[in-house]
Amino acid sequence: MEKHLPLNLITNILVFLLSTLIGVFITPFLLRHLDTDGYGILKLVMSLPMIITLFTLVISGGISRFLSIDLQKRNFLEANITFNSFFWGLTFIIIFISPILIYFILNLTEYFDIPIAYSNTTKYLCVGIFLSSLFNIYSTAFNIPAFSENRLDIINYTKIFSLLTQNILIVLLLTHYSNHLLSIAFSYFVSGLLGLLLSTYIWRKFSPELILNIKLITKNKIYELSRFGRWLIIDHLGTMLFIYLDLIIINVLLGSLATGEYSIPLQWQMLLKSLMFVFAAVVIPLIYRYYSNNNYKMLRQIAHSSIKYLSLIISIPIGILCGFGSNFFTLWIGEEYLRLIPLLWLMIIPLLFSLPVTVLFYVNSAYNRIKIPALFTVFFGALHLITGIILIKYFNSGIYGLAISSSALFTFRNTIFTVMYTNKLLESSLINFYKNYIFGICNFLLIIFLSSIIVIFIKIDNSWLLMFLSILSVTIFSIIFIYYLMLDINEKEYLLKMLKRESSY
Repeated sequence: MEKHLPLNLITNILVFLLSTLIGVFITPFLLRHLDTDGYGILKLVMSLPMIITLFTLVISGGISRFLSIDLQKRNFLEANITFNSFFWGLTFIIIFISPILIYFILNLTEYFDIPIAYSNTTKYLCVGIFLSSLFNIYSTAFNIPAFSENRLDIINYTKIFSLLTQNILIVLLLTHYSNHLLSIAFSYFVSGLLGLLLSTYIWRKFSPELILNIKLITKNKIYELSRFGRWLIIDHLGTMLFIYLDLIIINVLLGSLATGEYSIPLQWQMLLKSLMFVFAAVVIPLIYRYYSNNNYKMLRQIAHSSIKYLSLIISIPIGILCGFGSNFFTLWIGEEYLRLIPLLWLMIIPLLFSLPVTVLFYVNSAYNRIKIPALFTVFFGALHLITGIILIKYFNSGIYGLAISSSALFTFRNTIFTVMYTNKLLESSLINFYKNYIFGICNFLLIIFLSSIIVIFIKIDNSWLLMFLSILSVTIFSIIFIYYLMLDINEKEYLLKMLKRESSY
């Protein structure tokens, strides 16, 4: 199972790099074709499907855990019961909430600040993105057999295909078709559908023993999934309050223009969170495997080392965005958006402390101890929402109010509560977690220092080539610094072992 780690990591990185490149080049393209208002509406609508996810998690929340364990134990009867209970339960939920979604879409302009020019096409955009989200939810279930075999590379190939299809269609249709939001809706629908078809192929290839049969639904399994999922739904509710409702609140309180401005630095925050999952996802199957085999020593080792590795990894893009931020924004979307740089810093610097704990969430999930974390997530999420609204309405903080509230409370929830809770589960020592933050902080400061020197002596805000070479040189120097000064002998040997193993593929 561990032999696939290098390939999984490489394909995860490819997905992230592709997403980053697309984000860099598609954003100015969309701003030109949609303007800031239209771009804000697009980002607003993209956040709405999280509501669908909230409802479907009541059943789907536990399937990754239970189905992975069933397949690892070769218990195909139980795996089929789990799979069908999820699939048909999810289908019934979607049928039940469809009238609510239809009513919501038809009356969208009553709830949000949407310019008249976009009122009709926004509804079509909602339909396309909602359907794409549903396809993605089903795709996740069909991908679990490959996930349980630690073949994340196969899943990543489907993601790459979907990303390319979606964005190629967007560029072609926006260039040659005048109804811009409708073009984007069609692109999301087609890419989501094709991704679902590829996922069904993966399902049949990796687990021909799994079949779709409505007769295999059992009340006990639905209850078991729901019992596990109800705390995930509460946890996801808190996450929604932290992340996905920001654009909705800004749209309602400050308008569509502010929504568009806020969404520009927000996409980099979300991209960094995606990067963390890219690397964390590599060890998630191992976490479930070690737990199912009662190998708690390896669980502790993963939990401790992940803080160090993820802290070092995330420090590189955060340092680059902070060090080259003004120059990059000038080259990327123009000097008129430089006023958003302080907002970018406010959004991403705290991630240096909050994101390295990502793997710990899956340790809690493996132990089936998610009740207390879920309640704390909702508490902090609600507190963020209340604090953000107060800062906007009564302190005239504008879009900075939600960013201040989100960064402070999200960091406290992850860095303090999550670490302490997982530490108690693993019966470990807090110092083993917190001492590893030092490595990422040192690397971040090094990158800020190097980028500052480059910016002083070289004018890089008028050339993509100079920008690329500057980022590349700082990244290479940082990697060398990490390898020779931040990793011990055992870590270096393991890294070289992984690279040699990958070269044999």
